[in-house]
Amino acid sequence: MDTVFLALVAAAALAATWFFCLRPMRRGRCAMTRRAGDPELSRQIAELQEEIRMLRAQDAIATTQAPPVMRPLDG
Repeated sequence: MDTVFLALVAAAALAATWFFCLRPMRRGRCAMTRRAGDPELSRQIAELQEEIRMLRAQDAIATTQAPPVMRPLDG
C-alpha cells in the first residue's frame, strides 16, 4: 500500500511540474522570464550582468597570472 501511495505522490508531482512549469515554458510564457515593461529593472539587470562579466574576466586574468602552487611531497 505504501508503494502505491508513493507512486501516486510522485506521479502527482510530475504532473504538477509539467502543467505549471514545463508546459508554459515551452510556450514562451514562463513566470521566470523578464518583463520588458519596467525600464528600471532592465537597467539594473544590465548593470549586474556587466558586473558579472567584469568579475569573471578579472578572475580569469588572476588565475592565469598566479604562479603554480608547489606542494611538498609526502614521504
